[in-house]
Amino acid sequence: MENEISKTKFIPDLISIIVPVYNTKDYLRRCLESIMNQTYSKLEIILIDDGSTDGSGQLCDSYQALDSRIKVFHQQNKGAASARNLGLAKAKGEYIGFVDSDDYIKEDMYDSLHDGMETGADIVCCGTVLLFPAKMHKKPELSAKFPNPISYTKAEALKELLLVRNLDFSPCNKLYRRMLFQGIRFPDGKTCEDYPVIYELVKKSRKVDNIGKIKYMYCYRADSISKQQFRMSRMSYVLFTRDIMKDVVKEAPKLRKCAEALYIRSVVDTISDMEKCGQKDRYNSIYRRLKKLLLIMYGNICFNSYIPWKTKKKAYQIIYQRGIQ
Repeated sequence: MENEISKTKFIPDLISIIVPVYNTKDYLRRCLESIMNQTYSKLEIILIDDGSTDGSGQLCDSYQALDSRIKVFHQQNKGAASARNLGLAKAKGEYIGFVDSDDYIKEDMYDSLHDGMETGADIVCCGTVLLFPAKMHKKPELSAKFPNPISYTKAEALKELLLVRNLDFSPCNKLYRRMLFQGIRFPDGKTCEDYPVIYELVKKSRKVDNIGKIKYMYCYRADSISKQQFRMSRMSYVLFTRDIMKDVVKEAPKLRKCAEALYIRSVVDTISDMEKCGQKDRYNSIYRRLKKLLLIMYGNICFNSYIPWKTKKKAYQIIYQRGIQ
């Protein structure tokens, strides 16, 4: 995949939008129509049917017949990472974007992000709002503190990302220069696979902009893979943030405490997920290992001002409690 990106002749100003599709038929029309109706029309819409069994693949084919910008590729179920990697291999645009097939976007999202690219940024991102099903009776939530339009140097962008402040690890609310992906791919078969990829992309960028406007609608689905009970694959979250911390210590030591805060947060979040799941006893050995890790880092937790009090409080509760509560 690395060589394919460097060898493929890209089309100037074309945005290749990669949409992994797996069993989201009930949401897919809304997603695709929000992309097809973009005010920025120079698009290549790449749909990767990841072995859907609910008719989503056939729906993709029907939309391909309606719009010449849509290209559909079918593969056996391999996961979102594999689907995105296939999309990257097929993309011909100067710019790359991602949309999840159960989400949708505002009609001027890519117009706004493309305008941001004109300032020389390598990544341009927008705000995201989290929408809940009506039956949950929950108000929409902003995914992060919402800024005014702002530009970041690489160092500033890395800090914002590590603190998950005005930048986050979602691939979907951003537009990228395609050459950033040379040598970078999503790790197949992993959970939280966005973490190492977004970190490396920001690390390679010269400038990152946030347009300061909400354009991406993330739709909460209680039945989605990411919302299911705790599984051992969730440990990838901890391992990825650990590897990011090690790299930051080596490459950008001034940001060590920011990376440490991200790592500790991943451990606390993972333990919290274990406590909520219905089969706690299965994970006692992993729980003890993670608790020991927090004990070892107790001083770091106490004196790292980048760790929110809510995370610190939960870490202290874990350290002093017995077993999984």
